[in-house]
Amino acid sequence: MKDLKNKKSATDFLQLIFSSFFRWWWAVVTAVVTFASWQLVSRDDILLTAPMFIILILIGSVLLFLALSVGYQGWLIYQEHFTRPRIVGFLKCDIYDDDHVFLLESDIDIAQGTVIELKRFHNGVEVAIALVEIREKNSKGQYQADPFWISPGPHRELTMGQFVYSEIEAEPLVKRRTLQNAIDYIIPPRGDAHEQE
Repeated sequence: MKDLKNKKSATDFLQLIFSSFFRWWWAVVTAVVTFASWQLVSRDDILLTAPMFIILILIGSVLLFLALSVGYQGWLIYQEHFTRPRIVGFLKCDIYDDDHVFLLESDIDIAQGTVIELKRFHNGVEVAIALVEIREKNSKGQYQADPFWISPGPHRELTMGQFVYSEIEAEPLVKRRTLQNAIDYIIPPRGDAHEQE
């Protein structure tokens, strides 16, 4: 399914809805049903002309498939929204040898040790703000995650309670750039030989 976060125009929305509609097999099925209806229905049985009946069958078929397509795309969007992990808390706690713990909820099981990238929009641009590791699931059904890298600016804002948790997206697929930022934070890159001396 296409990512809807950057879909803002009506054209993009219609393209998403109709993307599963234009298929060769659907064109064949519609053509067969349309011409079969012309041959099977006697002109004495209806008051419509054959071309008018064909048009009605075609319109009915298009509307039926479009309704099914909208329902299917809506279901995918619904599933995507509710299966993605959600941030529900950021608490001061040193249980994992760190200052804070993230709390996440998810409708699907997340394995212990899974690394999740946290992102948010800043000045209209989505940026990675943290990498967290799922440590365990507590008795409330929430996942406790240990942040092993948080960008300095967002870290300050998080500790001061300036974030709305719904603004933070939890992405189970970590980008290489984000991982490199975390590595550089944990293990600063070495300078050249003269600097080391």
